[in-house]
Amino acid sequence: MESKLSFSAQQLEEFSKLQRAENRSKITKKIIRNKGTVTGLALLFIVFFLAIFGPMIVPFGYTEMSPNVLAAPSWQHPFGTDIFGRDTFSRTLHAAATSLTIAMSATLISTVVGVTFGMIAGYYGKMTDRIILGINDVFLAIPVLLFAVCIIAIFGRGTFVSIVAISAAFLPGSLRIARGQVLTLRQRDFVLALKSMGISDLQIIFKHLLPNVMAPVIVMATISVGFGVMVEASLAYIGMGVPIPGASLGSLVMEGRPFIMTHWWISALPGFFITIIVIGFNLVGDGLRDVSDYHDIT
Repeated sequence: MESKLSFSAQQLEEFSKLQRAENRSKITKKIIRNKGTVTGLALLFIVFFLAIFGPMIVPFGYTEMSPNVLAAPSWQHPFGTDIFGRDTFSRTLHAAATSLTIAMSATLISTVVGVTFGMIAGYYGKMTDRIILGINDVFLAIPVLLFAVCIIAIFGRGTFVSIVAISAAFLPGSLRIARGQVLTLRQRDFVLALKSMGISDLQIIFKHLLPNVMAPVIVMATISVGFGVMVEASLAYIGMGVPIPGASLGSLVMEGRPFIMTHWWISALPGFFITIIVIGFNLVGDGLRDVSDYHDIT
């Protein structure tokens, strides 16, 4: 009887691996054929390339000042200069890297923490589910931007505080999605079979349920990065973002606000970068949602 159970567990594991490999292959082919996803990936590739390698290419540092104050776009400064003579293009590339770092870090933290607690709540149910979901609903009732503003108002401005504030505001969404997926999976035959074989709860949750939960979580996380850039830009615009001498896309837009009618280039380029980043992540997220048939994954 013991050898039969061992053999069944081995067979189940092999079947699970083959199924996941087949699903990955199908999704990859669908992504390549999806024009929206490819367009989004192309936009994000350009933005990431400029944010990472741009500062090495441009001849001016993002804090370097020059006598050419509020200079219009020219060959020397293709996107003009700001009120201190700093090159707008150089500052925008640095700001894009900062905004992306904050948004991606916040999304990663909120996804990891939210999925962990969401899976635990969905798997165990009963009192564990009620406690976790009750706390989650309290945070979910607070608007994302207001929640982030409250955290920054308490702990002060800074890159780390911005990451924590945005990740805390995003966490309830990740938790609810993971919980909902586990609630639909925990009574499936393969979960009941794993329990009957004596597999521990942690192994079932993180080894067997997690792969089936990841498809909708990845879709949500991809879109959340674009939303995170918008939230960070909003915080910076109202003066609650990265402190000086640092810069983010929102703070650059805010710096050019008084001159928007006469020296539009100060705000136009960082605003354009925000638009491209949000469109890129939304296109990729929508494409992943269209091609990932996660409802049929078992």
